[in-house]
Amino acid sequence: MSNSTVPSKASRRRLWPVVVFGVVAVLVIAWTALWFYAAAQAKTEFSAWRERERQAGRQQDCASLSVGGYPLAVKVHCAGADLEMQELPGYRLALPSAAGGIEVYDPRLMSGEITGPLTISQRGGGVDYSANWNVGQARLRGVPPQFGSATLLFDDLSVRDRVSGGNGPVLAARRFEAEGRRAVGSHADARAVEIVMKIRNAIAEKIHPALATPVDADVSMVAYGLDDLQRKPLPVLLRQWQARGGAVEITRARIQQDEVIAVGTGAVRLTERGDLDGNFQVTIVGIDKMLKRLNLEQLMSEGQVGTALNALDQLIPGLGAMARRSAAPGLVAMLGHRSELEGKPATTLSLRFVEGRVFLGPVPAGTVPPLF
Repeated sequence: MSNSTVPSKASRRRLWPVVVFGVVAVLVIAWTALWFYAAAQAKTEFSAWRERERQAGRQQDCASLSVGGYPLAVKVHCAGADLEMQELPGYRLALPSAAGGIEVYDPRLMSGEITGPLTISQRGGGVDYSANWNVGQARLRGVPPQFGSATLLFDDLSVRDRVSGGNGPVLAARRFEAEGRRAVGSHADARAVEIVMKIRNAIAEKIHPALATPVDADVSMVAYGLDDLQRKPLPVLLRQWQARGGAVEITRARIQQDEVIAVGTGAVRLTERGDLDGNFQVTIVGIDKMLKRLNLEQLMSEGQVGTALNALDQLIPGLGAMARRSAAPGLVAMLGHRSELEGKPATTLSLRFVEGRVFLGPVPAGTVPPLF
């Protein structure tokens, strides 16, 4: 009896690796078959999505389309991406390539990579705008159409236009990151979206000379009235958003440029004419330096104050310039009241938008054209 038992145990030990190998082989074959099925479905769904977009007035094409990512993801790669959209009528957007996929370990997370440069051009014309970057990534969390959050990130971003050409970018930033997610308590018929933006080392000298020095910004806001997210031309979307009583609440914004720091909160909306209308409370460290960068002398030369100072120059040449210089501290005091920010002396003031006009405290600081 004992002699017959020993060979039986030995044979089972020899068979065990074969059984394990067989099970693994079956699992690999089944997983591979499942992956190829999912890849085929992804390609079919992508083609169906492109057709739905085309019928909605948005033409999207790929010079070549491929599916990969085996074994841990299903990724769709579009080379030579081309897009025409209602939001920019008459314009064409083009990318060298874009790729997106779903990770097997987290099917609710969709991630993508965007390869620059992005070019925006009129049909039949040259490139009007171009944007390039070293790293471009996008993430969507959730199941369409009910996405939970979306993130967009660019490293070493630069934006150019036809006018600037090789004379430097209109906007450059070491990093731009934006995340949007459904606000707590928001529901389908009254959407509110929380938006968080981070910008590092941004320069936009061509927009305003004061932006020649790098700027860091962290902004958190909530956008209300986003209950119709259908793609339409931007002026139409803004007009409909205004009619629904849409508004943007800045819950916190912090902007720093060298030693100048500004922190603020407030809200803004659009009037029936498309003008900005709102109020922000802003606390600024180094407000005198900020006003100098914004060209205080020009600010003091406008309106009734400028007329009075020019009259002084007519009486005694140079007297008006002296008055402008001595008026600077008084202007700072007039703008707001003394306060403290991050342990440093600061000034708190009101930044107001009244039917498109911009006021720093009681002082007019410019205008913003209607948005539609």
